Amino acid sequence: MSDGNHFILDRLNAAFDKVDRFETISGPPPRQGLRNALLQLRDEVNARGVVAPNLELDTVAHCLIGMNSGRDVAKAVAARELDGFGKYENEDPGWIKCLLEYACSHPVDFPVAPPGAAIYPLQGSGDLKIALAGDWGTNNPPAVAIAGHIKAANPDYAIHLGDVYYVGDPKDELANLVDLWPAGRLGTFALNSNHEMYCGGVGYFQVIRNQKFMNQGFSYFALHNSDWLIIALDTAYWAHDQSFLYEDGYISNDCLLPKGTAQRDWLVQLLADPAHANKRLIILTHHDGFDVDAGIAKEKALFQVITGLIGNTRDCLWYWGHVHAGIAYKPIKLADNIFLRARCVGHGGVPYPPFGELSDYGTARYSIEWAEQEKATSGDPRRALNGYMILTLSGKRINEEFYDENGRRRSWSSTS
Repeated sequence: MSDGNHFILDRLNAAFDKVDRFETISGPPPRQGLRNALLQLRDEVNARGVVAPNLELDTVAHCLIGMNSGRDVAKAVAARELDGFGKYENEDPGWIKCLLEYACSHPVDFPVAPPGAAIYPLQGSGDLKIALAGDWGTNNPPAVAIAGHIKAANPDYAIHLGDVYYVGDPKDELANLVDLWPAGRLGTFALNSNHEMYCGGVGYFQVIRNQKFMNQGFSYFALHNSDWLIIALDTAYWAHDQSFLYEDGYISNDCLLPKGTAQRDWLVQLLADPAHANKRLIILTHHDGFDVDAGIAKEKALFQVITGLIGNTRDCLWYWGHVHAGIAYKPIKLADNIFLRARCVGHGGVPYPPFGELSDYGTARYSIEWAEQEKATSGDPRRALNGYMILTLSGKRINEEFYDENGRRRSWSSTS
C-alpha cells in the first residue's frame, strides 16, 4: 500500500466513523445512503490501489469523483443540490472535499466574549439599512452580482449569515468572503456556519479578527439602539456533537463547561437586561429553526431552544440561511397574540431549484407566504434566482424586502 493510498483510506475511514456515529440521526433521504456509498468507495480505493497526484484534498476529491462510488458519496453529501456535474451541483467533487476535511478536523478554541463585550450600539440617526445574505460565499457570477447590488445600495450594516465554500479554510475565506463581501457604511459582520466548521473554524475565526469585520474575534454579537435589539448567534460551533456535518444548529454544550454554555449565558443575560425590555427583537443565525418540504415540516431542536429563551412576551423576527432558498414564512403563533416571523435568506450563491405551488409546502403551523419561484436567465436553466434581503429600520418599524441577483425587488415585502 502506497503512502498516497494509505492517506486516502485513512480519510475515508475517518469519514465512515463519523457517519457511523450519527447513523441514528435522521437526515435528508439522499444522505441516508452515505454509509453504504462510503463503504463501496473505500473498498474500491483499496482494491484498485487508488492514489492521487498529490495529497491536497482538492486533488484527492477530483480523483475520487471519477468513480461511481465517489459520485454516490458526493451526491449523498450534497443531498439537496441540483443534479449534475457543474459547480455546486450534486456531483461536484467539492462535496467530497467537504467530507474529507470534516472527517479529520477538530474545532479551534471557542472565543468567549467577556462581560459586556460583543454588544455594539447601532450607529447613525434616522432610518437604518441592513443588508443580509446567506450561503453567499461561492465566488460565482450570482454571488458577485449580489455583492455589487448590495454595495450600490450602500447599507449601513452588511451581515453575512454564513457558509463560505467549500470548507471555510483560510484560502476560501480570503477569496470568497474577505475580498468580495461588500462592507456596510457603519459596520460589517459575518456569522459562523457548518461549512466554515468543516476545517474546525480556523479560517472563520481568523477572518472575524480582520479589520474589515466588527466581530472583534467573537462569533456571536448584538447590535442595539433605543428601539431594536439585534442578536446574532453562532449556531455552528456547538453543532459538532449534535449532528453529522454540523447540519442541525445548536448554541451550547452543557458537557464542556464553562465555554460550552458561555454563549447561552451571554444570551440569557442580554435578554434579561431591563435596558432592552421594550425593544423589538431580531435574531440572526446561520442554521434554520425549521425546514419545510412538500406536505411536511421538520422543527429543529434549535427552534425550541431559541423560542424558549426569548420567551412569549417578545415581538421577534428571525432570519437564517443554511437552506438554499429565499422564503418568507407565515407568522408562527407562540402564544396568544404572540407571533414569530421567520425568513430564510440562504439563496446567496448556491444554485437551487425554484419553488412550485407554495400551498404544497409545510403544514398548518409552518407554511410559506412567499418563496422564490422564478428561474434565473443565466447559468443552469433549472436554477432559481439567487438573492439577498434589505431591512430598513425606521424607529420601531421595519420594512423587509427580498431582492434578486439582478437587483430587482421581489414581489413580497413587509412593513410592520
